[in-house]
Amino acid sequence: MRSIRPLPLALLVACTAVTAQPTPTSAEPESAAPAARLLPATSAAARQEAVSPFTLRSSDTNVRTAFSRWARERGASVQWLLNDDVPIDAPGPVVNTYLDLSPAQFAASRDPALVEAMTVVAQAFSGSRTPFVVREYGNTIVVQPRLISRQ
Repeated sequence: MRSIRPLPLALLVACTAVTAQPTPTSAEPESAAPAARLLPATSAAARQEAVSPFTLRSSDTNVRTAFSRWARERGASVQWLLNDDVPIDAPGPVVNTYLDLSPAQFAASRDPALVEAMTVVAQAFSGSRTPFVVREYGNTIVVQPRLISRQ
């Protein structure tokens, strides 16, 4: 029976690297084939973060801190009605990839982008131990437990 060995870290990093065309210099002819170069694996995340102004940072440590930071930056406030703080275990930009969350749903909000980003995070935690919903009341965003029906 053959045993499976784990891949070395250097190989894993090389597999996740992105190739890009270098900028030609005056010493290189323009007809030369572009060489592939390795970029940090975070470059894709950095590009995506530039698109989304809302990012979960590892320094936030929990969703309550991130939501408070976002609201403060946007001139709003957050009222947290959950008993627990929800830890952040996957920091990164918040991008709406849910088909059932249309940006048009948030058009009537005071700050549609803020409410959408918080709703996307709430949707990501819908299957967790602490599911929650986001409601907007004027300049205050209320984070409250999602009611789960008993079966």
